[in-house]
Amino acid sequence: MQGKGAAQQTADGTRAHTTVIGHSYGSTVVGVSAQSGSWNDPESANDFIFAGSPGVQADHAADLGVGADHVWAMGAPWDDQVVRQGGRLMGLGDNGAIPTDESFGGNIMGSDSGGHTGFFDESSLSIRNQAAVIAGQYDKVQLE
Repeated sequence: MQGKGAAQQTADGTRAHTTVIGHSYGSTVVGVSAQSGSWNDPESANDFIFAGSPGVQADHAADLGVGADHVWAMGAPWDDQVVRQGGRLMGLGDNGAIPTDESFGGNIMGSDSGGHTGFFDESSLSIRNQAAVIAGQYDKVQLE
């Protein structure tokens, strides 16, 4: 993520809004890298979205460096429950905490996904919520 500052520069000299999305075990990679110093520039990411996350190796959303109010998560029933609860049992959720837990401290977005792969379905509530975060239009996000 270093060096992307120039690529993020807009025509008026301001920085573009950057959202990092992690789905499933990709969310674990995002969480670990956010805490490891991989993104030394605090402006590398404005928001994190975790969909169907088995855990991000953090106790709290605030541990990820963007502020808890800029950490977003969503879950789904059926097979997604297996992934999320399995991650908790396997220790991917630090001290058992996963992003869709209220105690994690992030924003829990509404989702109409029927399972683990439905978070990106066209015209779904799940994708509209992600789009609102990406655009920085937080007032348009429907929370659980």
